[in-house]
Amino acid sequence: MTSYNPHPADNPPTITAADIIGGREQINRATLYAERHGVQLRFVLYVDSYRAQSRFTVEAFSRPELSWNLLWSIIPGTYAYQDGPDTAAVTDPATNLIASPYSLTAEIKASSWQKIINALTTHADRLLS
Repeated sequence: MTSYNPHPADNPPTITAADIIGGREQINRATLYAERHGVQLRFVLYVDSYRAQSRFTVEAFSRPELSWNLLWSIIPGTYAYQDGPDTAAVTDPATNLIASPYSLTAEIKASSWQKIINALTTHADRLLS
């Protein structure tokens, strides 16, 4: 089973420019919350210019333990940055290219990184349904 899935689950959480912390810096972070199948989920994107140090996870909240537990993680090598300015490919759901933390606008990053949220949601739905 591959982690890259261009066909997202129904109604995945939507990442917006306001969700992204870090500007045009080496590291950007975004955290989104959603409830799916009666379980509270936390989507965490940690996007590093050193791609191997990036982290893409979805965690489930355990009420009895009062803690977040890893549900699914996508390895950073699943996605790639392109050299130079962003092209339409970084926002095309059919490609594995994503905007780097150095991309010019948070809107491009959000549109691009939605692919990751979609894939995490698909895997979370499979595990929770």
